[in-house]
Amino acid sequence: QPTDVWWAVEFLKAPATIKGVKIIGDHRDVIPLQKNFQVQVREGGVWKTVGEFKDATTKDITITFAQPVTTATLRVVVPAADLPKSDNAQVDGIVRICELEIIKP
Repeated sequence: QPTDVWWAVEFLKAPATIKGVKIIGDHRDVIPLQKNFQVQVREGGVWKTVGEFKDATTKDITITFAQPVTTATLRVVVPAADLPKSDNAQVDGIVRICELEIIKP
């Protein structure tokens, strides 16, 4: 049974104010295209979705938030139902983020 996949970043020195993220994916042909992402921040111990990207057609995407947010922890989430599928079952469900760029206001 697939489960949600997430990748988190913690800003150790101080919270950061950000207005979005750029996700650089794995460009190898064998890695399936991940189409849907959520970006969440932790507020009061609870994760809050601040941005989403649906139906990506490329492996590099930019998610811009409606408003800048200040947070000490950020994560990129792929719900289990949105894990990628391909013609090669051996790589189904693989999500690869090669680089995450923070977009400042």
